[in-house]
Amino acid sequence: SAVYFSSKITNSILSYLDYRGYDTSKVLDLIDFPEEFLRDPAYWVKADQLESWLHIFVKSYKPIESTDLLQEIGSKIHEIKSWGVLDSVLRMMPRPQEIMNQPERFLSYFISPAPPIAHLRRDMYHVAFDLPISTEQFPLTTTFLKAVFSVLPCYVGHSPARCEWT
Repeated sequence: SAVYFSSKITNSILSYLDYRGYDTSKVLDLIDFPEEFLRDPAYWVKADQLESWLHIFVKSYKPIESTDLLQEIGSKIHEIKSWGVLDSVLRMMPRPQEIMNQPERFLSYFISPAPPIAHLRRDMYHVAFDLPISTEQFPLTTTFLKAVFSVLPCYVGHSPARCEWT
């Protein structure tokens, strides 16, 4: 069965570019897909299609951004507020650990069907699990999600965490 990624990802990129004052019309012309779906955090796109679009975004804005665009956007996600209801939910969490208490639930906001989580290990300061989403198959999507995971504690006033995806 097909894997889908949420347009929360594309909406985050477009919201960031709008915030930075970049003209998004040229890059949107390269993507043969209605802009309203790219900006709708509730919409879902085939995973390989979204990964292809991320390549277009990164290539189009490479000359402008000196940093890794997706890393930059993911690390500012708590300021961008491009996820609709999920932004509010994350801000109401009492402790950052609670956000990842159920990693499969959090991931279901971005990946459909929700990927199975295996070997979940957690303690007071760490959460680790196996996830069947390959960094080789989806390098840009996983770069973005990795940056997002690291700043989840920022939603509740804490400093960023360290996230590794191996």
